[in-house]
Amino acid sequence: MHAAEVYTREIFQFFRSYLIDAMWLRVTGFSERASFRIYDVCKCGKESETWRVCYSPIGEAGGGVLLSCSFLRMESFGIPCSHIVVVLFNLNIMELPSSLIKDRWKKTAKVDFQVPSTEGLWSAESVRYCRYGSLMDWCRRLCKVASMNAEDYRQMRAKLSHDTFLLEAKQGEKDSGAEPSEPPQPSSPAETATSEQPDLTTQPTQQTPFSGSSQRLDRGIRDPVMVRSKGCSPSQTKVQRKPKRNVKCGICKTEGHTEGCARLRLWWTN
Repeated sequence: MHAAEVYTREIFQFFRSYLIDAMWLRVTGFSERASFRIYDVCKCGKESETWRVCYSPIGEAGGGVLLSCSFLRMESFGIPCSHIVVVLFNLNIMELPSSLIKDRWKKTAKVDFQVPSTEGLWSAESVRYCRYGSLMDWCRRLCKVASMNAEDYRQMRAKLSHDTFLLEAKQGEKDSGAEPSEPPQPSSPAETATSEQPDLTTQPTQQTPFSGSSQRLDRGIRDPVMVRSKGCSPSQTKVQRKPKRNVKCGICKTEGHTEGCARLRLWWTN
């Protein structure tokens, strides 16, 4: 079960079907060449259909062999076909050679992945935007978990303000060559709690939807005004709504009943 340990779950499901198909194949013969061997593989009951598997023991001492099939599944999809599997069984090889295992199908594909260098491939502006988006994603996750607890919120706010000032001073020093000033120290929990207390002495200013643009920016985007009707206001609906028509009987044309008409009962009794 070497393939189950190397391949991912989805890829092993594909390869398991090839293992089952290999039970119906057999090696009919082989021919020797200078540095490789060609095996003829056919399906049981269909000897007219033959596939050729080339086996080269180059580097066999180091644990690696070269195998290729005329079916070309390994070259197209990257997974050894059932014809290669039956040749491995014939050679008494119980593990897949490293030449038949593509790195992209391994369980460690993400772990072994090396980020290519971006130097010279993209412009500095595009790289900066990519970094900005990556940092925004991490900040979003940080804000989600840090806002759940008051103590975590205070600590992360102090740490972020301290680190932000250091980076701003570093960037300003690089641009202008000025000496950075002393960064602000993280405040204690008592000072932070005092600074978070709202000022109740000042009265809030009344803001209307028709205030200036600066006031609207301070208020931010809010929910629209809720209405109790769909399409038009209730006042307009009452004016335009037609009065309900009284139901009349279809026989005597009087109101109050529809089916139990006295004239109809009298007609049936007579």
